[in-house]
Amino acid sequence: MYARKKVIRLDIQDDQGFEEALSICSLDEKSKLAIRKDLHLLSAALMADEIIISSDEALRNLLRTFCLYAIRVKSIMYANPTLEQDYVIEWLRNGAVPEKKRRIGTDVE
Repeated sequence: MYARKKVIRLDIQDDQGFEEALSICSLDEKSKLAIRKDLHLLSAALMADEIIISSDEALRNLLRTFCLYAIRVKSIMYANPTLEQDYVIEWLRNGAVPEKKRRIGTDVE
């Protein structure tokens, strides 16, 4: 991927307030640790195209709660390529047009 120039390296220096949000979040410590492990995905998504493509459904579910404390996370789109109902390949081929149903914060209040 690097040789084909398909990888864009982002310089992520700030946690974008995620650590503070984790400190007040109602999730248990194990869940907070799981989110903390993938904070780089959230930061990169917010700095780039607001898309995370991952097969980690447990993380997606944790982020639905976390976005109540880290409001910027609500806008990130999450797509699981292993779930047929996510139609990830088709969605990407069509330009990954933002869809409300893919946003982490959809149906979260």
